[in-house]
Amino acid sequence: FAYIPFQRFEAAAFENNFLRGRVDDLSSEVDDMSAKIEHMVPRSELELEKRRVKGPSLGGVPRVDPLTLASI
Repeated sequence: FAYIPFQRFEAAAFENNFLRGRVDDLSSEVDDMSAKIEHMVPRSELELEKRRVKGPSLGGVPRVDPLTLASI
């Protein structure tokens, strides 16, 4: 079991907290941008895009061509 000097531990903890805070900030920015997009794009277009990305009735699982799957 390696001994880690307290200063290194403290620096790692600070960096971890900094990165966690940055991720929270970015998540908040993404939420804000999503809200803006929803106001800018007509709802019908958003629903079509969501369905296109989700795939028909597969609960978000992308459709895979059986021939493509067989060649993997």
